Amino acid sequence: MNLAPLLLVLVFLVATVVLWLPIGVLLLGRRGWQWGAFTFAEKLQWVLSLYLVIPPVLWGLAEYLGLSFARSGFYGLRVDLTGGVQLLAGLGLGLLGLVVLFGGEVLLGWAQWKHPSVALGLIGSALGVGIGVGAVEELLFRGFMVQAFLPYGLWGAALLSSAIFALLHLIWEPAGTRCHALFQLPGLGLMGLVLVWAVILADGSLNLAWGLHAGWVWGMTVLDTAGALDYPGQTPAWVTGIGGKPLAGMLGLGFLGLTAATLWAVHWYVG
Repeated sequence: MNLAPLLLVLVFLVATVVLWLPIGVLLLGRRGWQWGAFTFAEKLQWVLSLYLVIPPVLWGLAEYLGLSFARSGFYGLRVDLTGGVQLLAGLGLGLLGLVVLFGGEVLLGWAQWKHPSVALGLIGSALGVGIGVGAVEELLFRGFMVQAFLPYGLWGAALLSSAIFALLHLIWEPAGTRCHALFQLPGLGLMGLVLVWAVILADGSLNLAWGLHAGWVWGMTVLDTAGALDYPGQTPAWVTGIGGKPLAGMLGLGFLGLTAATLWAVHWYVG
């Protein structure tokens, strides 16, 4: 087995941790050396501080090793008109999917809409978080990792990058909720595969997947922060999501499958 791709990803992970470690130590010290039970604001602070480190590490790695796949469009990110259209299309499809998913739950009586007042500031800041998180995670998982793992074949690369994507999401889960979080792993893995599918349909551009990812993060951040939905518990958790995690339920998995089918249908119609 060719171990070079795995070593390349390991080098990236070690370099990122080493560069980010002083920031992490500072943040941990500010909260009394206690890991877990993060508020949303604290979690956001940790995630954004880490994600600010990732792009320069990827750039430095590409320059140092002379990685040919990183030279064109920086791992697949496009900054032209076509890339902008793909980003907006993905953003719209991501939001529409959430409306269908949660709107369907409310119509069926499986969830209750609590009519919260959502400030424009929250909507704007959540959009910024979605755009930023979506860009970095697509650059890392569907850009760098997929291309690094291509010696294992396209779907081998898709599976490996999606598995790492799913597992790394457990880092931010408090110890007491990690059992519930484990039920998300199949959904997170499938989410990674759907986003790889979006990159394939966009001829290697990350922008469509970036928009999709940003739309999901945007919508979920607004809903979670505003506490917009309530689940009365009349529907089994394995349907709506174990531990309140949509991707840990059959509806969430179905939502991802429907998204993949919609991407294919739109691509077939436009193409």
